[in-house]
Amino acid sequence: MAIDLATHRFLHWNLTHNPTDNEDFHYLDISKMLTEINRKSYRQGMSYDVANIVFHDSDASETFIKVTTAPNTWSTQAAWQLGFRAWLQQQRAAAQALGLEDLGPYSDFKIYLNPDHITDVDKAVFIDCEGNTAPSGDWDYSEYKVPVDGAGDPTDCVIVLMENGAGFPEATRASLLDEFEKVLNVPQEDPAVPNVSNSLYAMLSPEASDMEVVQAVMDDIASDNDLPGYAADKILGAGTAGSGVPSDPWVVRECCIPGGGSHMAAVGGFTVPCGLICIETAQATDGDTIGVTLELVPGNYKGVSARPMRGGGL
Repeated sequence: MAIDLATHRFLHWNLTHNPTDNEDFHYLDISKMLTEINRKSYRQGMSYDVANIVFHDSDASETFIKVTTAPNTWSTQAAWQLGFRAWLQQQRAAAQALGLEDLGPYSDFKIYLNPDHITDVDKAVFIDCEGNTAPSGDWDYSEYKVPVDGAGDPTDCVIVLMENGAGFPEATRASLLDEFEKVLNVPQEDPAVPNVSNSLYAMLSPEASDMEVVQAVMDDIASDNDLPGYAADKILGAGTAGSGVPSDPWVVRECCIPGGGSHMAAVGGFTVPCGLICIETAQATDGDTIGVTLELVPGNYKGVSARPMRGGGL
């Protein structure tokens, strides 16, 4: 398929650093901004390829920047697919009840990166070279309708990709990675070796030149590497932020804009699950403005390089 060259792939916006303990977090929904500036719908359920990001800071202070995303892992893909299927099932049931044949061309499964993304005011808005902003269209983030015990309306449940959910069984927030962890099949020990290190049959082995060595090796077989080399009952990216597990967005690039000298920095490319990016800025100056220009890799998804999210582990 030919690349659509009539696509604006450069996303430009300003971050305003309002620090709490010298840190501030800023969120970009790539599909939302692409949709607004190109006047065509981009699905959020894609892994988007970023070519590079350039940062420009007019302030003289030194600024540290971390560019973060959800984990680019098979479990993130699988968690998204499981969550998408559940949402689509509810949508199709309602559409059928309304006598509709489909959900319409603009219906899409749109989620937040993490709980902070829901309420944080630092959401990227496209600007031109003079700071004029692009208008927004109808971009509503998806919800599950969760039934409650007894009579009453179902609970509106917002959806995040990372960290933890809240309020079950009457859910108010669902985390796709957290829910995936709950239904995960945990591997069992393999091989499941019985405790035979002292048996007569081990001692009778014709290859047993040193019985103590054979027993020591058998002990190792029974206890070492019989489970995977990762925490089998945990999904990284799920759980309570700040609790010692990597459930906050993961760093994919970082840089420093030096103070008093050249006030620019750039980072290379990376892949963004669901096109959701969190940029963390660290410095002491309140109200500092940092310009950001992100370039997307050209490709055959409406002019940019992107692939559908899908669960390789299901």
